[in-house]
Order: sequence, then structure tokens, then C-alpha cells
Amino acid sequence: MICKFSVENFMAFSDKIELDFFANGNIKRFDFNSFNVGNKNILKTIGFYGPNNTGKTCTLLALINLKALMLNEYHENFSNAFAKRGDVTSFEVEYYINNRFYEYSVSYNNRTKQYIREKLVLKTYDESSNSNIRIFERSNNGLTWSGITQNVKNANISRLFSLAFPFMIVFEDVDNSLMKQAKKDYVDFANSIIFLKMDAPVDISKTINLIQTDLKAKRFIKEFVKNCDLHIDDFGFDNNVVSDTNIDEQLRIAMNNPAFIKESLKLYSKHNGFRVPSVFFDSIGTIKLVALSGYIYEALNKGKTLIVDEIDSSLHHILTKSIVAMFNNMLNTKAQLFFTTHDALLLDLKSMFRKDQIWLVDIKDQCSSKVTRMSEFTSRSENGIRGNEDVTSYYLKGQFGSIPTPDLFSSLEEAVSNE
Repeated sequence: MICKFSVENFMAFSDKIELDFFANGNIKRFDFNSFNVGNKNILKTIGFYGPNNTGKTCTLLALINLKALMLNEYHENFSNAFAKRGDVTSFEVEYYINNRFYEYSVSYNNRTKQYIREKLVLKTYDESSNSNIRIFERSNNGLTWSGITQNVKNANISRLFSLAFPFMIVFEDVDNSLMKQAKKDYVDFANSIIFLKMDAPVDISKTINLIQTDLKAKRFIKEFVKNCDLHIDDFGFDNNVVSDTNIDEQLRIAMNNPAFIKESLKLYSKHNGFRVPSVFFDSIGTIKLVALSGYIYEALNKGKTLIVDEIDSSLHHILTKSIVAMFNNMLNTKAQLFFTTHDALLLDLKSMFRKDQIWLVDIKDQCSSKVTRMSEFTSRSENGIRGNEDVTSYYLKGQFGSIPTPDLFSSLEEAVSNE
């Protein structure tokens, strides 16, 4: 679970942004919207709102690129291109994994591809013991780690000091139990972050793989799709591609597309008693639901953090709201959902969210964006709100930040003029 996160000099963010996902203790509503772990309450769902091109997606991409850095996976240059702040991007994340809290920070040079500073701390929120343990710290000036032993240092000195790799990926010491535990937790946390971009072609392979290998997942996906689509009588996966209608032409077109996943032909849906390949006959929204179902199951079942960009893309508002409600539900004890959306109807503080679950993204200046928690708009402030108001109209009026104000009449005149 992600507890806190900050990033500086990343894409739309020149200045440092800080995000706190611990539940605000002053907000007494919807206690089940947070997990109680390790004497702390961590929010289950976080929604990011704001106009187009203000940095909502960048907020999620910052988390995805941090994961890539932690695991030494491929990533592109992500420093801010406009503020001229240099090539170094800095990340900090506090996370809870395997019943332990950690704080990891890294500064990365996008030009030289080097980890110029890293630190990992094992944290405690136990009232009887407030001592944190520095697991390791590395920079140009040196390297230290907990329980350092001479034989490990001599055997791996060159790799451990190499700034081309994250320290925890190259470190190996089976005799150092604290470091061994910290490394497993570090890798487990990074792998717990999964990302889905709903406004682009969605990878359906995860859902197909789960249906083929996990009976529980297969049952979940079948019921999920049937419940979300009013017109599907049945849904499933069959190794024998069977269709009650002719699909020769659709099949010919699909096979000429190199990106087409042939296994998707085995996903079927049944409409009014007729069985057909879902990929050919169901809407884009339903196909996205099928793909999303695998990610949702993995998050809920394995306790992962699902990050979804444009969660409402091609989906009815009630479906989107129901998906978010699954994660807020008290039966969910280990999965988080972070999402961006333009669906103002989801801004529901009466029956859906706490004020600390909504973050507003806006332009700060020409070179940077900003992120503000809705709970900062207290009832005593100029634009203040209480915790149970209908805030949709406030949002659409721009009370929480800028909103689009298009005047398209001149464009219309240009399009229809005879000149």
C-alpha cells in the first residue's frame, strides 16, 4: 500500500508535489474507506480530478516510473522539459508491505542514467518504540547499509557502488536477515503496483491468462462481466472458437492486424441465446470491462495497488461508481485503487468519498502543475465545504480550481464561412 508520495522535476511537475494517503483523523465519515494497519489508517481509493492537460496522468505516471526505477526496468526520460531545472528527478515514497512500513527515496539523473542518491528506512509507528532503522543509504559520497559485513563488501563492492543500478536489486547477502527481509519487501512493493490506461487499447492478455490458470479468477471475471453488461446472458472462455453467426470477414480483418491477440477469439458472450466471440460483437466499453476485470481481480485478491488512468473511459457512470465502491467496501482489506477521471458525478461526498480521497490537479504556472487535497478546503475557508455536501456544482463552477471555458462560436464561424 502507498502511504505517502512526492516527486520533483517530473514531466508536468517542476516544483515538488507531496501526496499524503493516510486518512485524515479529523474526518469521521466512512471509516471503512481506509485500512487500519500498524496503528495507522491508509485510504483505499484516491481520485484525481482536473481539466485536460493539467497533469492528472503525470501524477499516475510518476508512480509507474518510480516502480521502473526500483526494479531497474525500462523507462523514458521524465524530467520537466520546460522549467530548466536540470536532469535530476527526485522521488520519495512511504509504503506498507508485509506488515511493515518503509520510506524509500531516490534521485535519478535522466541524462547520465544514474541513481545519484538512494535511501531506504524501516519505519515504526508503534507508540512504545519510535526508532526507525536505516536499511541503506547511497550517494556519490559513499555507501552504508545495516549489518554490513566485510566478506559481502569485498565480494560485491563494484556492483554495490555502481550508480547504474538500484542498490536493492544488486545487493545479495543471505546471512543478513534484516537486509534480506527489506529486499523482499522492496521487490514485493514495487511489483504490487499495476497500471492500466483505459483511454487507449487495453491489454486483455491478463484476463485471458487468469481465466486459463485460476479457477477462482475465472468465476470472478464471468460474474463481473455479466453483472456489468445488461445484455449478456453468459460470458466465458472456450478453447474451441464457436460462433452462432458467420465471423469469416471479421476473422480475416483481425488476422491481418499484427497486434491482434488470437487467444481473445476464445472469449465468448451469449446474447439472446446466441453465442458469439466477444471481441467481434461486444462494444468497446464491454471489451474494456473484460480487460479491467483481470486487473481488478489481481488487485483485490493479491493486495495490489491498481492505478487506472481515465477510469470512466467508455463506461457508464454507474459502472464506474460501482467499481470504485468495490475497493471502498469493508470486504476489501488489502487493495488500493488510484484513478483519474473527468466524471464529475463521482464527486460524491454524501455516499461515496471522504474529502481526503479527492485530489485536484491544476496548472500552477507556465512550467509546473500543482495538486491539492479537497480536505484542504475546510468549512472555515473562503471556498470551504463540509464533509457531506453535493460538491459537483462547486467543482463545475471552478470553486476548486480552473475549469475549461471554451468559446467555440468563432471556430464555428470559421468552419461554416464561405471565405
